[in-house]
Amino acid sequence: MLVGWGGLVVTTYLFYTGLPGTPATLVFNYGLIGLFVGSIALLPIVGVRAFPPEVRFTGLSFSYNMAYAVFGGITPILITLWQQHDVLANAHYVAAMGVLGFALGFVPLASRGWQPSART
Repeated sequence: MLVGWGGLVVTTYLFYTGLPGTPATLVFNYGLIGLFVGSIALLPIVGVRAFPPEVRFTGLSFSYNMAYAVFGGITPILITLWQQHDVLANAHYVAAMGVLGFALGFVPLASRGWQPSART
């Protein structure tokens, strides 16, 4: 997932700066950013493993819905105001969320240390 978040940060700027280019460039950049956005599909797996079985349903649904309520309500307003000052506001926002995701990806490693999988 760290590769996905890091790649999303880089390809976001590539995509948004390449928008005025040719249609072929747009399709290539769109496919490239889509590759890294697809890695975010692993988040439900991480979310399920983050909670013990006794509170998994409540913990996952509460944290998921709170995040969507907060960011879903603030993002459109923030981006609309930000775009008045910077045309790359969308790219900056996606990159900031990518950096946040990348940084949070190290939290389990920092709290528990490196633990190889028992399935190897």
